[in-house]
Amino acid sequence: MKQTRALALLLSAAMLLVLLASTTFMASHADHDCTGDTCLICQQINVCTQHLKTVSLAVAAALLFAAFLCLARASMPSAAPCMTRQTLITCKVKLTD
Repeated sequence: MKQTRALALLLSAAMLLVLLASTTFMASHADHDCTGDTCLICQQINVCTQHLKTVSLAVAAALLFAAFLCLARASMPSAAPCMTRQTLITCKVKLTD
């Protein structure tokens, strides 16, 4: 369980680092002097833009899925308060009023 949490934390930190690096690169090279059709900076900006679009779509889908799960759990009635713990005595004794 701890390894799964550590791996999830590591992956989310790496994803955040990539997103911040892409955004920083795009912001710092926004006013570059374009040399023409085969400008390497323009190609890299396009790659960063596509990456940000893809990741933002995945994050939005994950958030919608998490919201759906929370809504489904909240709408389902919980059976836990109605259930009593089964012991040998509760199985033997019939409680009548």
